[in-house]
Amino acid sequence: QNLAAPVTEATRRRLEKKRKEREVQLVRDREGAQALAEKIHAEAKRTARIVNQFVAFASEAPIVKRPTSLNALCKEVAETWRRDPRSSKVELTTVLDEGIPEIDVDPERIAGVLLNLIENGRDSIVRSGKPGTIRLETERRGEGVRITVADTGVGIPEELRIRLFEPFLSTKQAIQRLEIIAATTKSNSRSTCVS
Repeated sequence: QNLAAPVTEATRRRLEKKRKEREVQLVRDREGAQALAEKIHAEAKRTARIVNQFVAFASEAPIVKRPTSLNALCKEVAETWRRDPRSSKVELTTVLDEGIPEIDVDPERIAGVLLNLIENGRDSIVRSGKPGTIRLETERRGEGVRITVADTGVGIPEELRIRLFEPFLSTKQAIQRLEIIAATTKSNSRSTCVS
């Protein structure tokens, strides 16, 4: 019995260690599954929003206004955007004026506009190659309310500012096209000079 006791104790410790390792792995698996589920949920919401925007634009769906807390809407938009894995390198801050009453707006359309502006801000920051921040702010202005989305990115080129309110304008694609045109023009002007 004396010889078996140390072996049994060593086996018990190994089994206990394995059990604890498995528990830790199960917790990690659950956390990973939860994070994945949150990402899938955020992407599904974003996709549904985009589809709804296309449908609304194509069918000229009426604007449906209802009393809405802009601060609650901004918080929801910020939370949705922060769950997007692509948002991890950009800080989004909210500065919300608590004195804003509910106002009649179409919350889905406002949320869509805010998400588009925030995503454009992220793209602008990424193009700058530097860390940056986006600020989402609400402010009461007399009888009105102002929502500001500001970022520390490279800004909007002058050529695109006149087209800002065109439906489905992607500043990212338009900027890429401008960069290609500029590179082609520069390349052609060089070859013209050489000729």
